[in-house]
Amino acid sequence: MTTSSYDLSPFSGREGETARLIEAFDWSATPLGAIGGWSNTLRNTIDLILGSPLPIVTLWGERGIMVYNEAYSHFAGARHPALLGSSVREGWGEIADFNDNVMRVGLAGGTLTYKDQELVLDRGGAPAQVWMDLDYSPILDESRTPVGVMALVVETSGKVLAQRALHDSEERYRAITDSVDQLIWSTLPDGYHDFYNQRWYDYTGVTEGSTDGEGWNGIFHPDDQERAWAVWRHCLATGEPYHIEYRLRHHSGVYRWVIGRAQPVRDAEGRISRWYGTCTDVHDLKIAEESLRDLTATLERRVAVESAARLEVEEALRQTQKMEAVGQLTGGIAHDFNNLLTVVTGNIDIAGRALSTVEEPDPRAKRALDNALKGAERAAALTQRLLAFARRQPLAPKQIDIDRLVSGMSDLLKRSLGEVVSLDVITTPGLWRIEADPNQLESAILNLAVNARDAMPQGGSLVIETANAHLDKQYAEAHADVAPGQYVVLAVTDTGSGMARETIERVFEPFFTTKEVGRGTGLGLSMIYGFVKQSGGHIKIYSKIDKGTTVKIYLPRLKAVQEDVEDVRPSQDVEPSHGQETILVVEDDEDVRAYTVEILRELGYRILEAHDGASGLRLLERHGEPIDLLFTDVVMPGMSGAELAAAARLAQPDLRVLFTSGYTRNAIVHGGRLDPGVEMISKPFTYSALAAKIRDTLDL
Repeated sequence: MTTSSYDLSPFSGREGETARLIEAFDWSATPLGAIGGWSNTLRNTIDLILGSPLPIVTLWGERGIMVYNEAYSHFAGARHPALLGSSVREGWGEIADFNDNVMRVGLAGGTLTYKDQELVLDRGGAPAQVWMDLDYSPILDESRTPVGVMALVVETSGKVLAQRALHDSEERYRAITDSVDQLIWSTLPDGYHDFYNQRWYDYTGVTEGSTDGEGWNGIFHPDDQERAWAVWRHCLATGEPYHIEYRLRHHSGVYRWVIGRAQPVRDAEGRISRWYGTCTDVHDLKIAEESLRDLTATLERRVAVESAARLEVEEALRQTQKMEAVGQLTGGIAHDFNNLLTVVTGNIDIAGRALSTVEEPDPRAKRALDNALKGAERAAALTQRLLAFARRQPLAPKQIDIDRLVSGMSDLLKRSLGEVVSLDVITTPGLWRIEADPNQLESAILNLAVNARDAMPQGGSLVIETANAHLDKQYAEAHADVAPGQYVVLAVTDTGSGMARETIERVFEPFFTTKEVGRGTGLGLSMIYGFVKQSGGHIKIYSKIDKGTTVKIYLPRLKAVQEDVEDVRPSQDVEPSHGQETILVVEDDEDVRAYTVEILRELGYRILEAHDGASGLRLLERHGEPIDLLFTDVVMPGMSGAELAAAARLAQPDLRVLFTSGYTRNAIVHGGRLDPGVEMISKPFTYSALAAKIRDTLDL
């Protein structure tokens, strides 16, 4: 290279960061040498590219030393400014072989042009697929000798990807339209037909392109051509949807009736950008119209049957809604009754224990207390049945083998049925397991058996049968509140007096009974109904007068079966405090709170008491020392028991909590079961039951 004397700022007139970087760069450490000794060719070329808005890089000498302009620096991204003054092979190492060829061709005087050249470049630490338009030409010095290569680099990745996306979209569109069993077509805004799917060509037998534009009018039936085109021209003029019946020539040569439909698609300004249409073969339907008008009487009968079926479904839905409304009412009543019964049974219990300390208690007083306690316990059982019907009882579901459970109840059932009723239990090999509350299920089976016995006063037979069952979507649609799926069915069948349809419709209502006064509360079947529904199941009764009754209980199959685990029941022994533990009692009912506090103090516990959640939380914060147990009602005005427990555990994370309620709603019970890790005692509770539960909770 020849040199001439220039000042040290040859590009001072050029704006931009890259021009300043070139001026400030130490070129003496590169084969180009100090900037003051650059040749006219080098200086003029760099000055030229710095003035260009296009991304240009020059590659000088055999090593391809890179000098580039501002636009190229943006293309280089994170590699800039490290690329400046480096060799092209080192700067773009991932495409070194590609650039080696560029240098060989360029320094030999050749040119290279690439359109949408695919390259894999390292961008952001990861390889990325890119596309470029590349133009390489040699840089000649004053003697016409190649001294470098000039590269114009324009990234076309966006264009290529857009073209590919468009191509893929068109291919998908073609694939979709070809897969549809319809004749699909499309036109330009002026109605020029330019697209048909493969089904069109298969159906008509015409060659591709022969029906473009107005060419398709030729395959209409001659008698339909004028009418079809008149309708089409009207739609093009008004933008109204196209809908018409006409005859189209089939590839067999026969004209077949089709329905032509088309809808316009509009752009953001409301202008029609395209029409999309279909042709549907209705020839067979048209030919059959006359005979269909005659198959009418049958159709009307079918409509009548379907209407009756729909009325049955609607009636079942109304019945379900009625049962839900009654359940909400009975649940609320049960809540208040449980609070009252807690006070009644508690004070009877206190009086009984006080009487037992007298040396010579009055026998009449003892009998009176015993009778009062029995009456309260019957009321508590009645309230529990109300909660069962209302689906508000806290269940304790476990994995159950129904065959094993029923077999284990055989002796109890035989004693309950008496000598005049025979019992037959039919089990099923490979019966699926279920998850339900075993105590509630046993109670349901016993209730059904006793009902069956009462329906057979002169004797008869009772069959209890199990089976796997599948309730399909059709069955579920016909029965409100039933989910399709796999179930285990328990069928209890008797040969008794049976029931009329009107009785079956009301049999699950609470307090409804066909028995004489004094022989039942009318809550047995309603309790079973509530338990089954709360367990996610379904119950169905089949019965006819003097033909017996079958009650089928469907309980969902348990998919995740585990090994049987022995049921460990909590202790019922009365244990006092082990060291004057502190218990915070929160109960909004004053009488229940007073009774509870009296019991716990008698057991030796230190008691803090509050009438609502907010007061209890303030008391906990002011107490200063950790408490051992929070004993709280679930349903309280303002802050619920669950909210109180959560707030209290923020202050004392290891706090043990025992809930109580006569009506749990959804505070700590979800899906018919207690939330994991929740301890609860239901109202009404006795002295011994509360003492044992408190001790069990503290000793967990």
